[in-house]
Amino acid sequence: MNPKIKQAMYDIVEQNPYILDMDISLTEYEEGYAKGEMRIHERHLNPYRSVHGGALYTLADVISGCAACSCGNYATTVTGSMNYLKPAINTGKIYCEARAVRDGKQISVYDVCLTDDRGELVETGTFTFYIMNRSIIEE
Repeated sequence: MNPKIKQAMYDIVEQNPYILDMDISLTEYEEGYAKGEMRIHERHLNPYRSVHGGALYTLADVISGCAACSCGNYATTVTGSMNYLKPAINTGKIYCEARAVRDGKQISVYDVCLTDDRGELVETGTFTFYIMNRSIIEE
């Protein structure tokens, strides 16, 4: 993987106010693959005291979006679907892995898996991205 692309993606994640507010970080990044985590705070919890589905969706969208940008161009979400398998409860972090199903020139598809602190699978999903004609590397 181009080291400039890799560094640019880490910089984007570390500087985006929304991603920072959600306390999401990118922990591994390779071509067609990304791994990240979200530290869980009170603001992430729903009234049932489990992590809100919207927060989990955000984590999956951000991390799979990072993976989609590994080609060097920005990507924007076309669709995303999640399977909420079990409540994410009593966990300090949620971890997300995104892997390419199809890395196309214009359309890319990624599968995601989200796990809790105990390594238990809490969600799976699929995200489709449109690959934009805009480099993530400022030249």
